[in-house]
Amino acid sequence: METCVRALDAAYQGCGWVGPFGAPLPPECAAVAVGRRAAGDPCRSSLECQGGLHCAGVTPSRPGRCAGSAPAGTACGTGVDPLAALLRLDADRLRPECAGACRQHACVAPGGRGAACVSSAGCGAGLRCADGRCFEGAVAHAGEACGGGDCAPGLRCVAGRCLTPRPAGTPCRTDFECLGGCVRSDGGASTCGMRCDLR
Repeated sequence: METCVRALDAAYQGCGWVGPFGAPLPPECAAVAVGRRAAGDPCRSSLECQGGLHCAGVTPSRPGRCAGSAPAGTACGTGVDPLAALLRLDADRLRPECAGACRQHACVAPGGRGAACVSSAGCGAGLRCADGRCFEGAVAHAGEACGGGDCAPGLRCVAGRCLTPRPAGTPCRTDFECLGGCVRSDGGASTCGMRCDLR
């Protein structure tokens, strides 16, 4: 926890990050919860489960059970994980509910390299979705095609490519390009900077 707090303090230094998206969660914070419950144990969050197990069947009023990723045809996407949301952790990516992807509340088989996809969850292990196809590599690097949340830490997916958010004073067209926000000036070019009007 102390490592996460130090990383958060560093991420929130200064005001250049202030904008519509906020500072990204530092990688050091991904380990604040260590699951100890084994397969079959009751749970209220996937973060309580060991390894890659997830909390299957959990609802706001009923606990679930720690289980491995489900095969194609299994019902999915019906639970909520408030602890993961509170800690800003993507439990679905860290501990997938399906061995493939969850589409329309049913697990489907993962796509292989070159298969059509909508998101990286639809691709197999070690693959990511970009430009509607499954590519090699779980994360995209600067300049590479991306499909959303699959860019390497510190990068952002903008117009289908991973890029490093630009610092204050850099020309911009949209908030997505900037570390903070894209500030429109009166009659001049827009530049990245602190943007408080959306808070």
